[in-house]
Amino acid sequence: MKKNTFILKIVTLLVVGWFTLTSAASAANLNYTADQTIALSSPAVNLTILNGSVASSLVVNTDSIVVGIPTSSSFVITSASRDLTVAGSAAGVTVGKSCSASQVVTVTITATTGTGTYTILPSAGKCTYETGGGGGGGGGGGSGSSSSSTPATPATSATPATPATPTTTPATPATPATPATPAVPATQAVGDAALLSTQMGVTRNENSEASNNSKVTNSASEFKVNLDDSSKTIATNFITYGISNATAKLGSGERLALIRDQLETLGRVSVDALEQLANGQKPADRNIGNEVKQLPNVLKTFQALTGQKAPNFQDPKQDLAWNTMMYRVRFSRDLVKERAGIVKFKSIFGRAPTTPLNWATVRAYGYALNSASTVLGATSSSWADALSIGLTKGEGIRSLQRYLNTNGFVIVASGPGSPGNETDLLGGLTSQALAKWQASVGLNPATGQIGPGTINYLKTH
Repeated sequence: MKKNTFILKIVTLLVVGWFTLTSAASAANLNYTADQTIALSSPAVNLTILNGSVASSLVVNTDSIVVGIPTSSSFVITSASRDLTVAGSAAGVTVGKSCSASQVVTVTITATTGTGTYTILPSAGKCTYETGGGGGGGGGGGSGSSSSSTPATPATSATPATPATPTTTPATPATPATPATPAVPATQAVGDAALLSTQMGVTRNENSEASNNSKVTNSASEFKVNLDDSSKTIATNFITYGISNATAKLGSGERLALIRDQLETLGRVSVDALEQLANGQKPADRNIGNEVKQLPNVLKTFQALTGQKAPNFQDPKQDLAWNTMMYRVRFSRDLVKERAGIVKFKSIFGRAPTTPLNWATVRAYGYALNSASTVLGATSSSWADALSIGLTKGEGIRSLQRYLNTNGFVIVASGPGSPGNETDLLGGLTSQALAKWQASVGLNPATGQIGPGTINYLKTH
């Protein structure tokens, strides 16, 4: 099979996590189990494939999409910004189009007995909504006789009695209390630096904002992304303050790296996607066009990493690994997992990781694919093995601090030993936090020192 043909087939698999996929040999259809947005670049327009659509193939071009429709299925796509035209015809396949009052066009292609391939292109303007006319009217019935009797005069109704005047004035109901205004989530306040800094519990730093705004502007220029003022402000505030505990722990340098990765992979700033990326999740906001551009490099790296020709998106590990490389997902730092990823990368490529994709590959292996990676506090015990009785320094101490910080026994709020700034030294603050943890799990005496009971508990829980 020619390389270009193979790449084209992989393009049809890029709606990651929403398609039900099997191997290419089974010729499986693409089943959309959630609405999926596809971004075209010429013109710049978003099309949305609706949940329940089925396609035998899907190719995304810069100005159109080409979809194959299998028998006994339908494919529905909408656009809120442009009208859509459909090219193609086939026996046993019908094409319908409607325009809502809000000028959202919906194209429905239904294959009853046939199959077909159709090209869907955006038009110059929006669709035109046409109001429908309504008919009204009623009919009356006639009597069966030629004349009707005179109706009886109705009786005059009695005048109702005047109600008695109440002897007491009813009490005035109490004025209900004004409900408190709910706090705006930090993810919604990211466009307001004053509000965001307050909600994140830090002092506003306008000098840092100015510096980070310049970095955002330069990064957008580097990746040839046109950001409006609102997007620049959101990116600046995200870098300066973060929008959650997870993003705050990353530090401003790593948050800048996330923004730069998003500009490169998504082509815009998405607050929801930033939060998902920082929490080890694949983003819901995606850019199929940019995925296609990245495809050759990411696919080549994935093949080298796994030995497979293409990812199996039904496997959660492979699905997360692919998205980690595509969109640069971050995870709560675990040096054991990252070390495993670096070792794997060096063994495959014969060099240290340097580029953003290289480091994403390290994370894809260490956090998603490597079944031997440890989870702090889980039954796997390799990091606990790094602890020795009486040990006061080493990577085992750093992992211990991270375990305490992420399990409700924060060593210190800021500085060395704080969440995201763990050290390899067992000092007094670490001992205090360790003693509290020991007491909480029933380890007695809770000395704050590393003993056989502590090491055994970490290995078995």
